Amino acid sequence: ISVISSSVAGWSRNSRYFLLSLTGADSAFGLIVMPLNLCVSLVKNSSMEPDPFCHIVAFFNSTVYSTCMYTLATISFERYIAVFYPLRYRSLMTRRRALLLIAFAWLFPPVLLLPISLPEGIIEVHFSTASLVCNPSYSSNVAYSFTLTGLIFFPCSIVMTYCNLRLWFAAKRQQKRLRKSYLNGRSRPNVA
Repeated sequence: ISVISSSVAGWSRNSRYFLLSLTGADSAFGLIVMPLNLCVSLVKNSSMEPDPFCHIVAFFNSTVYSTCMYTLATISFERYIAVFYPLRYRSLMTRRRALLLIAFAWLFPPVLLLPISLPEGIIEVHFSTASLVCNPSYSSNVAYSFTLTGLIFFPCSIVMTYCNLRLWFAAKRQQKRLRKSYLNGRSRPNVA
């Protein structure tokens, strides 16, 4: 509610859209994932046979996790463009492109993870009594697991790592320049 009702000084409208998307994905943990896992832990019987409800819960768990990853990657990418291409930001990150990235972050994971929701599908789902969560057994279909890793985990990790490392090194260089100018007698605030 705080994120939705406030604005971040200096951030563009696109940055606000990305922040709202992340807020929605994070809120889905509390509003969808947690109640579903609580329900399945209360109604789950002790049989080991496939449970359609557990498959649906595992699908929502995986989808929300993946949406959060894609949203964090798009935020990293947007901040990278804002810092390294400030004069071209409005032409590179148009409102339409920002909304398309957000739509991709929300629509692509459910499409990829749809097989998890099918009880007799390509991947098994087991209820963990230790964590009270329905977990996909990714070892039951290695090819599908590698596909998910290649389409969700690695792309998001690479984008976040590259963009944030570049931003961190740029901030360190700026901080070093400011420190040198301060030592030369010029007084400037530490804006890095």
